[in-house]
Amino acid sequence: MTDLADLSTDWELVSRKTEKRPRGLVAALKRRFSPVPIAQVYDTTWTVRHRATGLVRRLTAHTELEAKVKIANGLFDTA
Repeated sequence: MTDLADLSTDWELVSRKTEKRPRGLVAALKRRFSPVPIAQVYDTTWTVRHRATGLVRRLTAHTELEAKVKIANGLFDTA
């Protein structure tokens, strides 16, 4: 698990759940019949808590870099 200190100084990581799923029927068919392997998409749901206020938020990101950017810009998932 990532140390959130690497992601943000104001937010701490509560949990991180990675879910592997196909991205639609066409993507699943492409992966199935492609002559070369196609990377699967992993959705990761990050649950973070604001260190000062205790506010808990969730965001979906595919990489740690994307999570950093979303946290820095306040782009959290809606309820």
